[in-house]
Amino acid sequence: MRSQHGWLLLPLFLGGCPWPNTVLSESPATGATSFYVAGDGAGSFGEAFIGKDGMGFIVLSKDDAEPAVAYYEVEGPYAMRTPAPANRPLDVEVALSSAVPITVQPLTLATARGTFSVMAGGTPLTVTVSATGRITGRGTGCKLSGQLGWASAIDGALPLSLDVSACGGVTGRLEGYAVRALTYAPASLRFVAHDDKAVLDWLLL
Repeated sequence: MRSQHGWLLLPLFLGGCPWPNTVLSESPATGATSFYVAGDGAGSFGEAFIGKDGMGFIVLSKDDAEPAVAYYEVEGPYAMRTPAPANRPLDVEVALSSAVPITVQPLTLATARGTFSVMAGGTPLTVTVSATGRITGRGTGCKLSGQLGWASAIDGALPLSLDVSACGGVTGRLEGYAVRALTYAPASLRFVAHDDKAVLDWLLL
C-alpha cells in the first residue's frame, strides 16, 4: 500500500502528439489494473486507467510502495512517456504482465467534494474541492487552484486541471486526472497531473 506523501509524475494527449515514443506489448484492458512492467529501467510496477475508447494513462513506479517515476499516455498499444526517456530509441517495446484488477469507486463532483490533507514534497497542504469541482489549496509557501471536470470516459476518474506554485517543488499549469479507488485507502482521492516538465501525484486524506 502506498504511503501518504506527494509524488511527482505526468499524463497524455496522443490526439495532440505526432508520434508515440513507446510501443506496449499489448493494449491495457479497459478499466483499472495493476501489473508488472519490463523494458523501462525506471520501474517495474504499473497502474493503468483505460476508458472504453482504449485511451487512458499508466503510472510507473519502482514497486507498489514507491512513488511513481513516469507517466504513459496510452492509446491502444501505443504510448507517450513523460518525462521522455533519455538515451533510448523511439518505439521501444515495454512489456506488461500479470495484470490484477483495481477496484475503483464512482467519482462525481458530489463524491469528490471535501477538505483534504496531503504532504506535498514534505510540506503539509490543505486542499478543498467544492460542490462545483473548484479546487483551492494552501500551505507554507504553496499556492494551488484548479478545477475538476464533470465527466470522463475512464471509470473512477475525472479530468483535472491545476495551477500550482511552489507545491512540493512543482510550479506550473498541470493537466491530468483525479482518481478514486479502494487501493488508496485511507486516502480519499489521488491527483495525478503533469506539464511538459514534471508530474504531480498526490494522495489526499
